[in-house]
Amino acid sequence: MKKSRQLLIILLCIPYVYADSTVPQIDKQKKSCIPCNANCNDNCNTDFNFECCRGPRGKRGRRGPAGTSGTGATGATGATGGCGVSEIWMNALQMAGCGEGPLWPTIASASPYGGCTAIPVWPLPNPLVEQVGGWGAFNIPNDLDNTKPVTIVAHLLISSTDGSPVGSLAALEVDIAYLTNNEIGGITPPATGYSDIEVSGDFTVTPPDTTGSSNVRQLSIPISLNPALIAPGDWAFVAIVRTPATTDEYENGISLSTVSLQYSRLCS
Repeated sequence: MKKSRQLLIILLCIPYVYADSTVPQIDKQKKSCIPCNANCNDNCNTDFNFECCRGPRGKRGRRGPAGTSGTGATGATGATGGCGVSEIWMNALQMAGCGEGPLWPTIASASPYGGCTAIPVWPLPNPLVEQVGGWGAFNIPNDLDNTKPVTIVAHLLISSTDGSPVGSLAALEVDIAYLTNNEIGGITPPATGYSDIEVSGDFTVTPPDTTGSSNVRQLSIPISLNPALIAPGDWAFVAIVRTPATTDEYENGISLSTVSLQYSRLCS
């Protein structure tokens, strides 16, 4: 009987709901259906949703633990930039030699741009006949980093006036001595002679095509030194000579134009 009475109350509310176009809710005190008011408008919509009649909201549950935030591991520090490279050089006028003629020192020249533009050179003849070269002294730069590679570069001029060559390979030898203050140098006791002797290995020599002209071909031959033997600021003596190639020796002469020392700089 009680259930029938409640159903009758709900049926009686239906015309009222359609007439007012509002969503009903249950009055918790009178257990009757009344129109939605401002207190439940957030739960109603224009689609006549009966969610307005739901019961009171329960208590909010306990908040979960906050997540931990962290940062990734710091990456490795990159390599520091270098201090750059540098170079010192000397030309044939700053070098000396022997054995090239009646006067000592004598010097030859190349004239690729006419007789008025002669370039001083030191002749490097066939090493199977005689071993003659250019010699020079210089100061080791005080900003040279002797933990990095140090290279001697010999700039050679191959002339087209030497006739048809026999053979095509050549090699250079670098003899270098380093002396500290008040140290004796030489090739006889008590001195120990050269501090470092290095060989370039064989390289190909190809003269210019035009025989009989004054054309020259330039070759740059790098030769690595032992940097551990070099002390910045010391005095150095260098000799550049031809040494026999392993085979197919280039029999014509080669001219030594300039010698440079290339190195990495120390940071100031």
